Amino acid sequence: RWPSSLGRIVTQPWRSNDMLGDRSKIGSLLDGIWLTSSGVSVCLLPNRAALDLSFNDRDLPDASQEGCVLRLRSTGEELVNLELRVSDDVRAAHRQLASRLERPTAPQPPALELMRAPIWSTWARYKMAVDQVSVEGYASEIAAAGFPRSQLEIDDKWCAHYGDFSFDSAKFPDPA
Repeated sequence: RWPSSLGRIVTQPWRSNDMLGDRSKIGSLLDGIWLTSSGVSVCLLPNRAALDLSFNDRDLPDASQEGCVLRLRSTGEELVNLELRVSDDVRAAHRQLASRLERPTAPQPPALELMRAPIWSTWARYKMAVDQVSVEGYASEIAAAGFPRSQLEIDDKWCAHYGDFSFDSAKFPDPA
């Protein structure tokens, strides 16, 4: 048996979730690509379909007890657009998928300020216990000590839910 045969994701909406808070949820990164070791790939093509996803969900009426079963189901009127490709091996399939990614038309060098001074991170001191008062205090301490700085990275748990990209208003009432 393959490790993926043992994995299971019960039917749930296809959206970012806080996997640290609930291991049964899909994680915070969603890429609509599934790639097998034999070189078969399934790619979810961009559209606006609301989806449910399951992987080896044995509670479904037609669930297979052997092998791996990936199910995507539209929860609205839109159709789910998928592309199925067969390549010679997993390496060829990966290269084919990577070649489709958008790339900048011209090289974009990073800002020199980012390389000349450190990037400070709240993780070193606060881990997940960040809030506006502690972050502003940390930034003031760094500046008061005269340390060089290029940016201050606010690490984990600044948003209410992973993947929503908005400040948790209880922790950061005025993030501007």
